[in-house]
Amino acid sequence: MIRVINGQPVPYTKTQLKLDCPNTSFPNEMSLEFLAQFDTYETTVEEPPAYDAMTHKLVKREFPEYAVETGWQFKHDIVPLTQEELDQKLADNIKQMDIVCREYIDNAAHWSGGILANDKAKEGKVKAKAVADWTMAVWQEFYTRAAMLHGGAPFTPEMLDFSTVGTCPHTMAEVLAE
Repeated sequence: MIRVINGQPVPYTKTQLKLDCPNTSFPNEMSLEFLAQFDTYETTVEEPPAYDAMTHKLVKREFPEYAVETGWQFKHDIVPLTQEELDQKLADNIKQMDIVCREYIDNAAHWSGGILANDKAKEGKVKAKAVADWTMAVWQEFYTRAAMLHGGAPFTPEMLDFSTVGTCPHTMAEVLAE
């Protein structure tokens, strides 16, 4: 809600209106027409425009604008992200991808057993080597994707899907039984 004072919209509340007009009797429900008598208006927020969230951010303007079609409405500006914000977004995306990668490996190979699989692979155990190789392939895919992001590629939901590497070839129970 705003009140227009000296031609400028100012943030305002119904409580402020009552305090500013102590000798006025106010109805419980104040209609738009009633509020307009005091140069007080409800505001809306425009539907945000489309923008690239990887490189820009949406900033709501501090003061609403008036248009006959919409009344008093807060608009948005599309602002480029600063280098610091871009760097933070990149770090956050890579961290998210790292967490998902670790969960994928852990859910498939039970990571605690993955260390054991590496030890058994060194002993020449075939199933353990297959699990160790699969784990390395998943991590290689992670590093490839991270390098793509560092190179300026956009972060997409597909970057969080490591099933493209394939499924773990053996369960930890199979590796342990080998």
